[in-house]
Amino acid sequence: MRSHGAPGWPDPNQGQFFKTRAHSGNFSAPASAYTACVHLLPDHGQITAAVQHQVTLLALKFAECMRSHGIPNFPDPTGTSGFEFDPPAGYNPQSAQVRAAQHACRKYSSAAGNLLPPG
Repeated sequence: MRSHGAPGWPDPNQGQFFKTRAHSGNFSAPASAYTACVHLLPDHGQITAAVQHQVTLLALKFAECMRSHGIPNFPDPTGTSGFEFDPPAGYNPQSAQVRAAQHACRKYSSAAGNLLPPG
């Protein structure tokens, strides 16, 4: 990744890449770097059915958490790719209420992010 345009790409920790808020910027890379290196990832960067199931469960918990923290119409995830949501009418991601709910529920999105390959 570093030799393909992502000079800050971190080393793996025990064979995995862990994203944290403090170093999430290190995971920025041009698509060409990911394309050039994806063959080096386990399963060529494809998500296994077991991991996808875990991500889906975390996405459902995230949606439930958002609803319990003052966003009553927050939907369950769409599709099977994990954290994709169709925002409800009037949803403002910049509002204090939404930001507070996202902060309260970040443990679910962070846990899912740790399961997914970087890129």
